[in-house]
Amino acid sequence: MFSGEEVSRAVSSRLADAGIIPCDEAEVCISNGFRCAKLAEGVWIKMQLCGETDPDQAVVAIAEYADVLAEAWPAMDVLADRIIGRYYRTHGTPQFRPLRAERADSSSGTTETVRDGDSGDSGDGRPDEEGRRIECDEGRDDKVAEGAPAESEEDGGDEEIVVPTEDDPAEGERQESVPKASDDGDAPEIEPEPPRMEDGRFMPREFPMLLELLRRGKFVCLIGPTGTGKSEMVKDAARILGRNLFVCTAPQMSYDITGFVDAHGRYVRKPFSEAFMDGGICLMDEIDRAGPEALIAMNAPVANSIMYIEGVGQCERHPDFVFVATANTAGTGADQEYVTANQLDASTRDRLIYLRVDYDENIELECAGGDRELVDFAHSWRRACEESGVTNALFTYRGIREFSELAADPMFGPQMAIEMALVKCALPRDTLLVVRKRMDCANRYAEALDSYISGMRESLLR
Repeated sequence: MFSGEEVSRAVSSRLADAGIIPCDEAEVCISNGFRCAKLAEGVWIKMQLCGETDPDQAVVAIAEYADVLAEAWPAMDVLADRIIGRYYRTHGTPQFRPLRAERADSSSGTTETVRDGDSGDSGDGRPDEEGRRIECDEGRDDKVAEGAPAESEEDGGDEEIVVPTEDDPAEGERQESVPKASDDGDAPEIEPEPPRMEDGRFMPREFPMLLELLRRGKFVCLIGPTGTGKSEMVKDAARILGRNLFVCTAPQMSYDITGFVDAHGRYVRKPFSEAFMDGGICLMDEIDRAGPEALIAMNAPVANSIMYIEGVGQCERHPDFVFVATANTAGTGADQEYVTANQLDASTRDRLIYLRVDYDENIELECAGGDRELVDFAHSWRRACEESGVTNALFTYRGIREFSELAADPMFGPQMAIEMALVKCALPRDTLLVVRKRMDCANRYAEALDSYISGMRESLLR
């Protein structure tokens, strides 16, 4: 279906325009028509699942990833995931690209245009294939509620969607509140804020699903970037369900799962075996860093409800035992960002239900003390790092909270916050310039980043 030569030419042309010379290993892959064609097919299959209808976009997506391809060519499936991940963060997925919404004002008969997720003018407008301009908020994928009809003007103007009314909200939608005038002409009603936990924290949007899965006794693996609160969600779920929580982190050996009998003949339990026999939630943090021997020992108890312990005998699973794992990858192995991740055996993956966890804008705002500019800066920074292939400059919830505290302190200020909580003295000036060039943010934190880059000491330039 795809011409490997076409993909090879597109990638090579992109690299030539950017003045990038690929490494020897990458050059062999880029010039290999068969491998390029297979990569395009893999990308296209995944893009169709995202609603894409134009196969040429697969070649475009691969070419936009050329700068990373010039350094590495990992496993095909992992590579395809990362290519379409960057492409859709930049352009918006097909069904979610039109983010301009039109609402008719019932009192005046006029039409108001709003941008979903941002009431200002900081959205990144990009032309689509026909030259129309699309307002795209790259930080969130679920902008348009399912079932919201799209309307296109016959003259080729902006594509528009109808914002669902409060009487008929789409399930799971996350769009900015649009004030609605009441029938008696009073002040517009404001939609209620997202739900909160018992202690007042914003509830992660994935938390209700996790809670229901655990209530049903499902074994779940939470996957997502570091710092998205995966482990914290499991702790909250255990408290709400009234279950004891047992935590093990990246176990390596079989006895880390089953426990063992010591030299005095006493059986020493481990978190997994204790939860298995007495009931409770076992949280295995960093399952994609666990050793193969430990995972083999885990597979049988999880699948068959029976665990054999040397020196103790056969033990049956407690009815209230629930297993939850967290991971940064989907078990497909290491990538450029998570280089120590292991590939999980298919038998281990088959025993788990996967639930993706991502950064939640409400929680980010909470961590930033309500500072919208800081959250916008964090979104822009993440996108730019992803597009630039920079993997050692995370901006997690914890990072946003620490950055906010330092930036607000007169003793430090925004520039010191950038060095201490964001860059962490790890990125050279050239890398920062590449990231900054790709950022679409122009607020005071972006200005502080510009000043920081301009004043970097020579010791940080190496």
